[in-house]
This record gives sequence, structure tokens and C-alpha cells, in this order.
Amino acid sequence: KLSMFQEYQYEGMALLNQRKADLAITVSTDLRAPSLAREMEERGLEYRKLYDLPCNVNLAREHPLAQDPDFSLQKLRDYPFVDYGIRSDRVYTYSRIPNVRFVNLEKVIQVDSGHIRSHVVAGTDAYSVGVALPPDLNDQMGIHSVPIPNFTMEMGVIRRAGETESEMEGRFMALLREEMGFLRGDDPG
Repeated sequence: KLSMFQEYQYEGMALLNQRKADLAITVSTDLRAPSLAREMEERGLEYRKLYDLPCNVNLAREHPLAQDPDFSLQKLRDYPFVDYGIRSDRVYTYSRIPNVRFVNLEKVIQVDSGHIRSHVVAGTDAYSVGVALPPDLNDQMGIHSVPIPNFTMEMGVIRRAGETESEMEGRFMALLREEMGFLRGDDPG
């Protein structure tokens, strides 16, 4: 049996500790931070890096900057930024806003999920920052992505320390590697 949940790293770690999940796939800029490594160790968990994911500015295809030949990150200050806070089981909120200097803090739209964020971006002149998605998913959502130079996030897997991977988990990880092939330039067809 394989169950899937959309949670953040702290919630994923809690589900692992509660034995409600067997692994947590996470994306973050802070996975190697000493405090997070210590927390995983205290919880009896281990982490394995999977990929470095390039980060993008995500805009609606019709956004005024989407096809701007002179696009610069500083031009984004004129547009709303869509973000969502992450609540952890340690009762604090983490936001990506301080990590991106081109965000105008007076033009922030706060939502409570990545799904809502994508819909707001696709239907307005707001923008978001996130990891690269498969090109066909961007096409389905009507999103135009612009790579941010030298800005990546790390994708990895968190699991209970010392436990072996089940057959079902192995099949899931193989599917994930296939889905992430666009990062290596694999031909989807």
C-alpha cells in the first residue's frame, strides 16, 4: 500500500514519526541547515538528496513581462507576488519572501496552498517563485516560467532511519525519477 499526502517537510516528518507515511519527498533551500539535520536525527529520520531543482519566476502566459525581451527580476517589483505560508508542527510560519530580494513587500498576496497560488498566477498579473515543473504541466496551467540564475532548491527524500525501502516505494521512486527526467533533458516521448 502507498498513500500520498501533500504536506511540508515538518508535517511530513510528523507523519513519518506517527507511522502514517513511509517517506516524505521535500523541496527546500534549507535541507542541509544544522537545525533541520538535528531535528531529523532527533526524530529518528534520515535524509537523502535526489535533485537540485532550478527555480523560476512563474507568470501567466499573457503576463506583460512573459515575453519581454528585456526581462529583469527588478521589473517584478511592479507586480503582486503570490506566496503561501508554511505552518509546521513546531508552531511557526516560514515564508520564502525574505529569500527573493525583488519582491515588493507591499504587493504580496498570501494564500494557503500551492494549488491556489498556481491558479492566481495563471489568471492574473501576479507572479510566484518556485521550482521548475515539467513543461507539459506548465502548458496545462497556462504558466510561463523564467529561470532565476544561480537559484536552486533541493529535492530529497526523508524516511525513518534504518528501514529498508519496500517494493512499492521503489516503484514510486522509479516513477518519480522518470517524471523528473525533464531536468536531465530526457525526451518525454
